[in-house]
Amino acid sequence: RYGIAGARNCVPDRFLSEGETVSFGGHVFEVLHCPGHAPGHVVYYNRAAKFAHVGDVLFRGSVGRTDLPGGDHAAL
Repeated sequence: RYGIAGARNCVPDRFLSEGETVSFGGHVFEVLHCPGHAPGHVVYYNRAAKFAHVGDVLFRGSVGRTDLPGGDHAAL
């Protein structure tokens, strides 16, 4: 019903939690748990560069959808 047609499911090696860090390409990102759009949604924040990859949590002049399964407008 949702997702990309023909895409295969995958199993993660591990799940990330609030406060963990992820490093790649010489950059370090903090994991911030930001439920609302989806219960397990996270934001990756690079403090040194003052850059955040927010996914579908924040848009210019709006926020992500909360009408999908698990969405919570009050939490967002």
